[in-house]
Amino acid sequence: MVKLLALSLSSALLVLLVFEAGLRIASDEPRKSRPLVLEMPRMTDPDPELGWVSRPGSYRYRHSDRTIQITIRPDGSRGATGGGESAREIWFFGCSYTQGWGLTDGEEFAAIVARRAPGWTVRNFGVAGYSTLQAQLLYERLVEELPTKPQLVVYGYAGFHEYRNTAAPNWLFSLTRIAGENEWIELPYARWDAATGLRTFPPKRWKAWPLSEYSALLQLVSYRVAVLADAASPDEQRQVTLALLDRWQRRVDQEGGRFLTMLLAARPKIANSLPAALEARSVPYLGCLNSDFPSPETRLSDGHPNEIVHASWADCFSDWLEAR
Repeated sequence: MVKLLALSLSSALLVLLVFEAGLRIASDEPRKSRPLVLEMPRMTDPDPELGWVSRPGSYRYRHSDRTIQITIRPDGSRGATGGGESAREIWFFGCSYTQGWGLTDGEEFAAIVARRAPGWTVRNFGVAGYSTLQAQLLYERLVEELPTKPQLVVYGYAGFHEYRNTAAPNWLFSLTRIAGENEWIELPYARWDAATGLRTFPPKRWKAWPLSEYSALLQLVSYRVAVLADAASPDEQRQVTLALLDRWQRRVDQEGGRFLTMLLAARPKIANSLPAALEARSVPYLGCLNSDFPSPETRLSDGHPNEIVHASWADCFSDWLEAR
């Protein structure tokens, strides 16, 4: 009996070791921090409500075989703003696509818009990694803190914001892998159900299982369990996103401004269905999807849109603004 039990345990252990070896051979190594850009300066600080915010300063680093200059102003916005003290203001919000990740100051679409829009002060509050919810919370904070208010608030939508909004396990897990030294990264999130509608929650982080940092198998199992237990469906992700945009628009209206959702990037299925959903909720939007992105000619080495895409986004928005 003892020998049989020992043989069973030995066999089980051997199977687990084989699985572990197979995962490692397939490059599914235990969780390790893998910054998107090596030797990149830290440009964010922890925030108890938003998860993280941009850190003011001037930064230089190498990315995609070139030197990048990023300037974050004291108010958290990026780069030059144009306009003057009496100018009307446009505030852009969004993720790294709006911020202009991997581009040097002046190449991001908000900076191009600023050069083309005399009489407007343009502030780019895009923050790498942000969701719709984080962008909205940042707007609500800034509209209370800053001495001026925007006449136009523009949210740069990307399709992956929908799963970010619900703290999808795959996104939380990804944050731990690309956070580099920022192991404190946490994510505020929202959920939706028919009975209570939209519910928002304070920031949370990926809950790693004990020893999963040493075992690819434990890491895989913990990830699969999290997906089964806590992943919102695509329908719920869409409902959350629409409810957030609806709430954001109402807040901007209360402040006497105008709200616009600028569609930057999305997979065809989302791109084809989202406009009708926005129209049903009377949420104004501007379709600026670049049909060539993400082809090799339009993206950086890490997959972010390059200066060609940003120029097309600037053209799209500038044409819309000029027509107004």
